[in-house]
Amino acid sequence: MIKQLIANSKMTKWLIKKSATIISCVLIASFGTIVLVFSATTIYDNVNTTGNITASSTITAGESLIVASTGNADFPTANIGDISASSIDVSENMIVGNNLYVQSGLSVASGGMQIGGDTGIFASSSQPVLSVDQNGSGNIVEFKDAGTTIFYIADGGNATTTGNFNISGTLNIGEGTSILKHLSTTAAVDFDAIAANSCSIKTVSFSGVAVGDSIALGLPDELGDLDISWDAWVSAADIISIKACNASTSASDNPDSETVRISAWKY
Repeated sequence: MIKQLIANSKMTKWLIKKSATIISCVLIASFGTIVLVFSATTIYDNVNTTGNITASSTITAGESLIVASTGNADFPTANIGDISASSIDVSENMIVGNNLYVQSGLSVASGGMQIGGDTGIFASSSQPVLSVDQNGSGNIVEFKDAGTTIFYIADGGNATTTGNFNISGTLNIGEGTSILKHLSTTAAVDFDAIAANSCSIKTVSFSGVAVGDSIALGLPDELGDLDISWDAWVSAADIISIKACNASTSASDNPDSETVRISAWKY
């Protein structure tokens, strides 16, 4: 309990006593700025002023510390449980030990913002959840793995990745027909010599293909160099038929067994 309050005649100094010992001094300059000089023991429970409060030690607010909207608060170091303010200007670092809730938007100046932990973005809006606007010439966005850029969108919109794209939906290129899936495999084929004006058909297995899929053959030079035409199609589920036709007037050479590549597209 504060036992005695003594004010001098000019009201420029108040001496606060506990028993007979002066333990703190409050200086008032035109009733504007109040300077609190704390001793080893905090003696105030409440301080109310319309001016400024400057403490050389620590201000502890048991319930709340209120700064009027027309005033300012300068805290070199502040440990605050809960804070509610219309605006906060921080010129140095601000460390938030728990959660920071911003209800009406967060604006970060040109210095940028770095986030060291997991980041989640949640919204229920008709507007984009995340909007990135690059007004300069740098990349619009970059994703890195252990410091190495693995995906980026350059200024202008071109995207580059060092990995693979796994697409579970469809792929649309240049506003053309959407591609649902592309399959590819290799198979060994062994054709005998083909008589003049005749054809020969071999079948190979190709898991995942269905009748009607588009098929393309990749031939090695040993087969492509022959005077033979080649065709392929899905003759049954998971089965590819490869047809070789000899349109010449003499039998073809008998090629060795060769490996061909078969590609299938689903639309």
